[in-house]
Amino acid sequence: MEVRFFFTYMEVKMPFFKINGTTVKTSMSCTWRLQDLSSDDSGLTLDGVMHKDIVSQKRKLVCKWGAMSWQECSVIADFMKNRGVQGSLTYPDIMAGTYTTKTFYTGDMTVPYFDWSIELVGSASCDFIEV
Repeated sequence: MEVRFFFTYMEVKMPFFKINGTTVKTSMSCTWRLQDLSSDDSGLTLDGVMHKDIVSQKRKLVCKWGAMSWQECSVIADFMKNRGVQGSLTYPDIMAGTYTTKTFYTGDMTVPYFDWSIELVGSASCDFIEV
């Protein structure tokens, strides 16, 4: 019962995603990743020691939405792919420990059609990569 209260509290507190300031449908899964970008000087030396010169760290969110109507999916697709290369994403950042807003671009978006007769897609997936 406490777990149920926690999820109810989180849903009331803030939507999971905002793209360019607009709330979009909450994804059914989202994996947060931190990617290190290393200089060309990084790598193993002949003595087997790893030398890593991190020049930047970037976040990547791998997201998947469940079944939804074409209209719901169109809203998400419009924000991800039709409004320019980059967008503002507000999301719960694991490293920051709070909601944060950063600039991201999106990778390919995949949407398998599910039922043509009732205009339903089976899912939608897309990666957000920090600029």
